[in-house]
Amino acid sequence: MSDTEGAIDDTSSAPLAHSHFSVSNLPRRHRFEEWRESISCIFEVEASSDVRQDNFKASVDGHLLDGVMLAQTSSRQQTWHRSSQRIAADGMDHYMVQLFSSGNMATDQGPTGGVAPKDGLVVFDLSREAKSATNDFTNVSLILPREMVAPFLQAPDDQHLRYLSSEEPLVRLLHNQIATLRSIAPDMTTAQAIEVVPHVAGLVSACLNGTVNGSPTSATDIPLATITLVKKIIEDGLSNPTLSPGMIARQAGVSRSKLYQIFEAYGGVARYVRTRRLRAVARQLADPALAHCPIYDVALSCGFENAAAFARAFRAHFDQSPREYRENAKTLRRVDLSRRDTAESYEAWLHQL
Repeated sequence: MSDTEGAIDDTSSAPLAHSHFSVSNLPRRHRFEEWRESISCIFEVEASSDVRQDNFKASVDGHLLDGVMLAQTSSRQQTWHRSSQRIAADGMDHYMVQLFSSGNMATDQGPTGGVAPKDGLVVFDLSREAKSATNDFTNVSLILPREMVAPFLQAPDDQHLRYLSSEEPLVRLLHNQIATLRSIAPDMTTAQAIEVVPHVAGLVSACLNGTVNGSPTSATDIPLATITLVKKIIEDGLSNPTLSPGMIARQAGVSRSKLYQIFEAYGGVARYVRTRRLRAVARQLADPALAHCPIYDVALSCGFENAAAFARAFRAHFDQSPREYRENAKTLRRVDLSRRDTAESYEAWLHQL
C-alpha cells in the first residue's frame, strides 16, 4: 500500500466529528443564561424564573454525518422562537426533523398545530419563523440542507411545523432510523456516513411525500417534475418585474388552470412569487458582502418596481422594515462571530452545514 492510499484510509476510518455542550458544571445562577447564549445560534429561548432557578439543565450532544447534523438535546420547560432576525443572521436553509424520546412540544402554527403526537415526528423548515413551547424534554434532531431533500418533495415549501403521526408506517420507519443513527453515531466512521446519508435523505423525502396525516394540501395529481419545473422557472425569473402567470405557464408548457391548481395552497401564483421575491431580498440584505448596496437596488434586482409597495410588503411579511432587518442581521452576526472560538461546537456546525 502506498503512503497516499494509507492517508486516504486513515481519513475515511476517522470517527465522526463530535460536539458536546452542557451547563451541568456551571453555578446554578449562570446556567440558563449560558444556555440561552449558546442555543441562540438557532433559537431564542425564554423560561420562567422558577425553571431558571430550580436546578436548570441543558445539553446538546451532536455528530456530523457528511453535511448532515444529528443532535440530542435535553433541557427544561421553555419557549422557543426562530425569528426573522435570527433567520437573517444565520442564513440557514435547512429542514429539521425531530423526535421526542421524552417530553413534548406544542405550537399553534403549521398545518396541524396542537401538540406533537407521541412517538411521531415534527418537521421544521428553518428558513421560516417558528414559535413553540416544550415541557421538560429530550429530543433528537436531524438537520439536512434543503438541496438534499427539496428536489424530491412534492411540496417542498409546505413542510414547516408538520406533525407526523406514528400511526403512519413511513413515520415509524423514519423515527426508528433517526433513533438508530443516534445510537450508532459514536461508532460510525466518516466513510460510513458518506454511504449512509443519501439513503437517510431519501427516507426523509419518502416519509414527507408518503405521509397522509399532517400533509399539506398539494396538487397530487400533477407530476412532481412539472411542479419542480414551474418553481424553477419562477426562481429563475424573480428579477423580471413582468413575470406573470401567462409567461410562467407558456414556459412550463402547462395551462393556466393547471398552474393555478399548483399554487392554490399558496394563496395563488402572485402571492407565491411575491413571497419568493421577499425571501430573496431578505437573503441579500443579510449578506455582509452586499452591505454596501442600497436597499431599493436590492429590491429592484428581485423584481420589485415600486419602493412604497415593496416596503409595505416587506414589513407585512417580516414584521420589520428592510432597514431594520439588515441592521438586526448585522448585530446578530457580530454576536455569532464573537463566540465561535472552536470548530468543534454545534453552534459553529449549524452555520457550516
